[in-house]
Amino acid sequence: MFKRVLLTGASGFLGNIILARLLVDYSCEISLLLRTGNSKEAVTNVAMNYLHHSSLGQKQPDLNRVSVFTCDSPGEYIPDDFYTTMGEFDTIIHAAGCVDYFDKNQLNIGNIQYTENMISLAYKVGAQKFIFLSTAFSSGYREEMIPEKIHVPPFNDPTHYTFSKRHAEELVHNSGIAYYIMRPSIVIGHSKTGFYNGKRYGLYQQWMLMEKLFHDHYIRHWHYVASEAKVQLLHCDSFEEQFFSAMEYLPENSCVNIVSDSNAAPTYRQVTDLWFEHVLKPESITYYSNYDDLDVNELSRKQRMLLGLIRKNTDLAARKWDFETTHAQKLKQLGVKFEDVTLASIKRCQDDFVKNSINMQNYIKRFFPL
Repeated sequence: MFKRVLLTGASGFLGNIILARLLVDYSCEISLLLRTGNSKEAVTNVAMNYLHHSSLGQKQPDLNRVSVFTCDSPGEYIPDDFYTTMGEFDTIIHAAGCVDYFDKNQLNIGNIQYTENMISLAYKVGAQKFIFLSTAFSSGYREEMIPEKIHVPPFNDPTHYTFSKRHAEELVHNSGIAYYIMRPSIVIGHSKTGFYNGKRYGLYQQWMLMEKLFHDHYIRHWHYVASEAKVQLLHCDSFEEQFFSAMEYLPENSCVNIVSDSNAAPTYRQVTDLWFEHVLKPESITYYSNYDDLDVNELSRKQRMLLGLIRKNTDLAARKWDFETTHAQKLKQLGVKFEDVTLASIKRCQDDFVKNSINMQNYIKRFFPL
């Protein structure tokens, strides 16, 4: 499938998973485009740690196949003669990007301009295939099913992040290079082990903030905003399997919604209740479907702080996201196996988080001793 691959974003969570899979299941040469200051050793060590905690852990990859090119800020500028030191590549996997919801300038640089630069570089190095890592939420808010094709403008965007990813998708689509646009939803830990080594976004941000704000005192009664909408989460091993299977079995120029089966998925309220039931263990909880129904006078200062910090994610979770999954169904029919998110699999991720949290271990020992 690949002979010589140029991969961006290998220092990030999903880019590093892609690197790990390339190392164990493909014999191609792998070149990493990294920002100055990152090293091959640091990036491959993270990939090896992921392999250790996954079903691929028994395979011993050849790290000599990995080389590194560094650039100060490839999102802003790639020198005109940079490609002359690289040689030719048959495939570019562009997994780098900015995920800051609120920094519009950095989102434009990290998602739009960086993609423009990589498309230009693809022409210079003779790449015949361009794989772009986007997001399932690039569609923006819309009432109809979210299709597996290039999006038309929505009636609204949750953040500038979704706009910037949609714009980048259009650049890839219009580039004239054969492409795959991969759109994962919010990626969480491994379906079997719960292992997670990414940044604290989404559900992990919620757990982390609860850990920091409430590890040292017990709250008997909680007021919390959590809707009955199904969660849009994806296990990292399911992302990995669908990402590579899509390139193997689906036609070129495909847009792929990499999501879990919503029929099996729990609601956001059920996921939140999982944390309260097994970790914080309050005496009671009053749930609200949205922030407008919440009486802030019922909250402590830290509770108000928490709900304010996670409001954007809570608003996203409250919406019904209906994704087309034609490609996923085709992969399943071809025998590709990947795990959908369930309440039980989320608990494995939660258990792994708590097990590795000194603060939460101390909380449990203090307030719920055996």
